[in-house]
Amino acid sequence: MERIRNELEELQRAEAAIYRIRNLFAVESHLPHGGNTTLPKGALSVQIEDLSFAYPIPVGHNNGPDLHDYEESAPDECFVLHNISFALESGQVLGLLGRTGSGKSTLARLLLGLYTPQMGTIRLGSVALSKGKTKCLQNSTCFYSPF
Repeated sequence: MERIRNELEELQRAEAAIYRIRNLFAVESHLPHGGNTTLPKGALSVQIEDLSFAYPIPVGHNNGPDLHDYEESAPDECFVLHNISFALESGQVLGLLGRTGSGKSTLARLLLGLYTPQMGTIRLGSVALSKGKTKCLQNSTCFYSPF
């Protein structure tokens, strides 16, 4: 009888997990769809020009943040990345070192098009990231976060 009770508890936990997974699959992406330009094939150069990014700040901190109620812009002191510029030729490697919270993963997510910068331009090859097809970008890149 004890074993049956344990199995029922395990089934209930599995059912709850399946419910959460189904809800996750039902979430629609809010990523920008990008443009109509196809990215060139092969290894691409990367150019970042005057890139600045700040995370959205929740409006009305009294009752906790509402996921749909954020300010679009932030004051200069809230920028995680400010006026970043660099260029990498195709095949060139760049290592980013820095303390926790210094913007390394944020920069990678910007390069993948997961975040949209407030200012600046990211180009892969000769194509501005905002003009490239999102599907092309997704098929051409990967990011492994250690977290």
